[in-house]
Amino acid sequence: MRITAMNRVQRGKLAMAAAAISIGLLSVTGCGYINPQQTNEQYSPSDGVRDDLGSLQLRNMLIVSTDANKPGRVIGAVFNTSSSDATLTISGAGGSQATIPVKAKSQTYLNENTDPAILSTSGGARVPWFP
Repeated sequence: MRITAMNRVQRGKLAMAAAAISIGLLSVTGCGYINPQQTNEQYSPSDGVRDDLGSLQLRNMLIVSTDANKPGRVIGAVFNTSSSDATLTISGAGGSQATIPVKAKSQTYLNENTDPAILSTSGGARVPWFP
């Protein structure tokens, strides 16, 4: 009888320890339930901005200029997900515009290896972008 009583006590202690560990784990993992995962937040981890304009996807877009009222070069990437060619028109300060043709199901990179997309006046200010 004595051995059986010891086994019951040990089983009871093990059950209580398992319950305590389970409650502890649930309380720790419960923090993730109320806090949003950072990987679900979209943001631009670069100098440029991103936006989706219908079938055109803009990535790492920025305008580089030497002075506030000098011409500025548009840098970045434009992706066209549609089955027809598209043209992106960027309007700058003072009514200046740059047009960027993008072929269907293709991308256009605006960098040192492509024809520059120039705005005659850049405006000279860093504008925060919150789509």
